[in-house]
Formats: sequence, structure tokens, C-alpha cells
Amino acid sequence: MKSIILEKLNQQSHNSRNDPYIGRMRTLAGDIFKENGVPEFDYKKELEVLCNWLGIEENYEMAHELVGKTVGLTGDRDIDDQVISGAFAMCLGNPVGVVSDELGGAAIYHYVPDDFASKSGISGIYDVGLGGWFPMSIGNDGGINGKRRKAYKPFQLTRKSLGNREVLDGGEAGIKKTATRMVEMTNQYVRDKKFAEDRKKLSDWIKKVLQLNNVGGDKSKHLAAIAGVLTNPQIVRYQKDPVMLKMDEKDGKIKLSSHEWLVAPARTLESGIADCDDFTLVIGTVAQMLGLDVEYRIAKCNPGNKNAYSHVYNVIGYPAGRVDGLTGEDRVVVDIVYMKRLRDGNNYMKAYGKEPKTYGAMDYQVN
Repeated sequence: MKSIILEKLNQQSHNSRNDPYIGRMRTLAGDIFKENGVPEFDYKKELEVLCNWLGIEENYEMAHELVGKTVGLTGDRDIDDQVISGAFAMCLGNPVGVVSDELGGAAIYHYVPDDFASKSGISGIYDVGLGGWFPMSIGNDGGINGKRRKAYKPFQLTRKSLGNREVLDGGEAGIKKTATRMVEMTNQYVRDKKFAEDRKKLSDWIKKVLQLNNVGGDKSKHLAAIAGVLTNPQIVRYQKDPVMLKMDEKDGKIKLSSHEWLVAPARTLESGIADCDDFTLVIGTVAQMLGLDVEYRIAKCNPGNKNAYSHVYNVIGYPAGRVDGLTGEDRVVVDIVYMKRLRDGNNYMKAYGKEPKTYGAMDYQVN
């Protein structure tokens, strides 16, 4: 049973043709967390709510349909439950393990990070408890909102690469490649004809945000208004990049494989979920459309590994004679994840213009 579950999860997570369905699974999960008020960064609570949600038969059938489009489910409920639970956990960036029991069965264990905050340069703030491996089984304790009839936002994945997402290598090499690719994507996204429709959607969204925030024609406050909206978890919620299982060709064992998923800006706003590079790409693209200068800064923020690049955010520059309306500076740091971590109640602007503690950084200029 264990080998079957691992094989199915390997097939589900590592086949690029499954990307549209993995995207839908992520969006669906993000909507569930928003509806049930799950705090951002509380990964254990996310997994608990998700497993309880899956325990409602109508929801289970929806999840079964989605996962079933990525891999052939067996029809054995004991096996399929574990595959579905593991597939959703992995699409949310949570590593999974499969443990055999004495009766020949197997169960999924989900890994919850111990201290995500340290990687964002703000260790000790808003920690959500101890991490580790937790058994998560599908079931309903009545503690969540139940029925959801096709409530997730469907992806219209008609374009390749920039229109969907890109998988880049994880680790230091991956995040450097990610920053380089973000510069290329921003230029393409702002100028390329094939993204005209996306630009129109993004432009309309910007106008709506500015109208709702009553900033009018004061261009100095436009960026801050947009950043404030993006830090609202009901608009776009932080979620880690998916993890994948990969078969090692040498020993035949299935191992976890970490990747950077880079998502185009309009798609991020469609899905309502993002990680640091996705938030940064949205702000950078919007800033370019507002006529501002854009740099992508990759930084070493993890005190447990000061030599590793672990985070990316924006440095936005104003033209000569113009300053940011909130900070009064002509160069302003905009780190949406940092702002989310430091928010105080409804005050999403507490960390606007402030930079997390870093142990070194590299800037990538958008030309």
C-alpha cells in the first residue's frame, strides 16, 4: 500500500501536464482557508481545516475529481484518501511522508515547518507553534464551513510558460535564476503584445484599488494603496510553493524535490494565492505600469543559514523630484510578505517602506 501511494504521488506531482489542476487545487485550498479564517502562516491549522473539509462527502467528491485528473486513482478508498490528502498537502508546499502500519496499511504524515518567520528575517514574531511531522486523516469534526459547490475560481490556462507558471530549481541557484527570470517576465509582461489582455485586467484592477482607497490623482500614494490591498489575506493569501516527489534514477527511491514556482501577475490575482516571488512580481509589474523604477532584491534573511539567499522583495525608485507619499523617500522597500508578518490587526502598513533584517543582498534592475 505504501509503495502504491508513493507511486501515485510521484505521478501526480511531477507531470507538467498536471499544472492546471495543481493550480486549481491551490486556489480551492486558499479559498477554504479564507472562508474559515485560518491565519496566514499557520500551516498546521491549514492542514487540519483541509482534512476536515475533505471529510464532507460533497467536498471529497470535488477533490476526488480534481486529483483524479492528475493521476489514476485506484477505487480503493483507503488508498485514494491518502493520495488525495497527500496531493493537496504537496500542492501547498508541505512535505509528506508515508508510514506503514502493522496491518499492511499506510498513512500520510504531513510536515509543518518549525519557524518560517526566521526565513523572512523576523524570527520570533507571530510564530504559530512547534513544527514537525503530524498524522493527518480525512475526517469532519464539524468545525468548518461545509458545502462548497464549485466555489473555486477556475483557471483559464490557455497560454504556456508566462501565462501559467514556471518551475525553476530551488535553493540559492534557483532563487538567483528566479530573480533573473522575474526581470525578463516584467519586461515581457509590460511590453509584449500577447499579454495585452493581461495588462488590461491588471490596469483595471489598479484603477479599482485606487478608487476604493480614495487616493484619486495623488500618484505619490498609488503604490502604498496597492501594497496595502495585497497584504490583505482575503485578497491574496500567502502559500508556499508546491513540492514534488521525484524518482531517483540511481537507487529507485522517491524523494522530495523543491522548486520555485513563478506565476504571472494577473494569474496571481486570479488565484488569490502567492509566495514571496509572486508578490514581488506583482508589485514590480504594477510599479512599472505606474512609471516607477523597479529592482528585485534577493536577500539572505535566515539567521540559521546566513549564507543562503532565502527571500526576494522590491526596491522601488521614484523619478527625479517625486517621492513616495507615505515614506517621503524617493526609494522605498516594498516587501509584501514582511508587511503581512508584521501587520497589527487591520494595520497592514506597519512595515511599508521597511526592510527585514538581512545578511547580504543582490539587486536585479528592471530596465
